[in-house]
Amino acid sequence: MSAQQIPEQQAAGLALSARRGRTSKWHLKGKAKQMYDDLSMEELEAIAEPEEHGEQDQKPS
Repeated sequence: MSAQQIPEQQAAGLALSARRGRTSKWHLKGKAKQMYDDLSMEELEAIAEPEEHGEQDQKPS
């Protein structure tokens, strides 16, 4: 995951939280507010949830 994806995921998570009614939309700023206005719930979920690619990297015990 690139460093640019993390803030985008966080903004999508905040926008998704507001869409679900868990956070007031008045607290949204910048990218999160733009995403709230422009994207559907499905699109926000796709961005906010990390992609799973097979087995995740695990440190050896």
